[in-house]
Amino acid sequence: MMKKVIVATVFWCTAASYCLAGGYEGPGLGAKGIGMGGASIGLADEWTAIYWNPAGLAQLQGKCIGMDVSRLCINGSDGNGVANPLPAQKNEAQEDVFVKAMPDEPGTFSASGADVTSNVWLPAIGGYAQAGNYHIGYGAYAPAGYKTDWQDTVSGVTASYNIKMSTKVYNISVARQIAPQVSAGIGLNIVGGDMEKHARKDVPSAYTYEMDGTCDGSNIEWQAGMLFKPSSILQLGMVYRSGSEVALKGEARVKYPVPTGTTTPPLMEVQEKANFTRQYNHPATCGIGIAFYAAQNLTITTDLTRTMWSSMKKDVDYDEHAVVGVQSGQSIQTTQRVLSDINQTLDWTDVTRFRTGMEYKPNSDWAIRAGLLTDPSPVPDQAISLTNVIDVERIFYTLGASFTKNNLTCDFMYLHGNGERVTDNIKYTKTTNEYCLAGQYRF
Repeated sequence: MMKKVIVATVFWCTAASYCLAGGYEGPGLGAKGIGMGGASIGLADEWTAIYWNPAGLAQLQGKCIGMDVSRLCINGSDGNGVANPLPAQKNEAQEDVFVKAMPDEPGTFSASGADVTSNVWLPAIGGYAQAGNYHIGYGAYAPAGYKTDWQDTVSGVTASYNIKMSTKVYNISVARQIAPQVSAGIGLNIVGGDMEKHARKDVPSAYTYEMDGTCDGSNIEWQAGMLFKPSSILQLGMVYRSGSEVALKGEARVKYPVPTGTTTPPLMEVQEKANFTRQYNHPATCGIGIAFYAAQNLTITTDLTRTMWSSMKKDVDYDEHAVVGVQSGQSIQTTQRVLSDINQTLDWTDVTRFRTGMEYKPNSDWAIRAGLLTDPSPVPDQAISLTNVIDVERIFYTLGASFTKNNLTCDFMYLHGNGERVTDNIKYTKTTNEYCLAGQYRF
């Protein structure tokens, strides 16, 4: 029983939820779009239209190249700490990484709550050009990333948990005007991701538990959008992104204890290694947006976007040929291997985001922006934890500014959002700050 629980824990964790809830669809792409609260489906008037609404490329003339770099800073807290339960008490939903192999081990690490910090860079580059009546956009960007390190020592037992993950997108889009005041666009995305995880627990004079896992993969999705301009002061947009199923292939390695049936020694350390494939259901999204030109120097935008997170599931296939050994040099039959495939829904829910923003131009050189967006959580209460995903409902506030001289525009954006969630009298919090510098040059 002990061996089955520990091994299941290891590989369940190794192939844990790849996305951080709103991980892929973070606040968005580009200092201007995010600075207006991420409400750009009905505006889409920069090279970043490849993300917001590819139909927006049809309103752009000439050629342009742009570049963004963002610093994403996330602070999260798990009021329940990191669990180290008995095998029978393991919480599968929150993906407990550790379980007790010795009865005198602590039941929880960071009992007063665990705090984690993630700081990552998210670069982006892209542009657009014209070919006759067609407008072509292209870009490469990192919409999401996460990196954190946690460690604690209780009663002489030390545990650590580290994770690093990122999402990358490569895009090509094309748009054209299909009728007076109506344009349409389509885009193709190569969506890729990679993840590294490590967990370790040292119980002095007894055993060391250690898990490492790495995986990466990519797949293709498509998106389509339309843009309507029924009057000189109003523009309407709609967009759909298909989502895709990304096969993340990797390798997991683990060292864990199993009972020997004797008192000397009571435990034996077993080492295993296996390849696996995790099918990550990258969710489909759809949205509508409005851009209202309230005055010559004032633009107001509003979007509603829907993300089909209910498609999220755990679908893991393990290699049939795991490498199995024992630290003491004794052999163990491969028929004792207890790894099994996982195919389970995660019970996430579809969510709708509201976004709104404005841009005010006091003169031809400067623009000032502000916005607000909501970020509901799709993750069920029982799945919230540091070792799975800390996801709470948040409200983001954004500020931005840009300066244009001749054909060069420089942008700055700041985003702040926080929220909390209380489940079974346990408090979880998440705070996000993002800083973005961007520039684009029009030929």
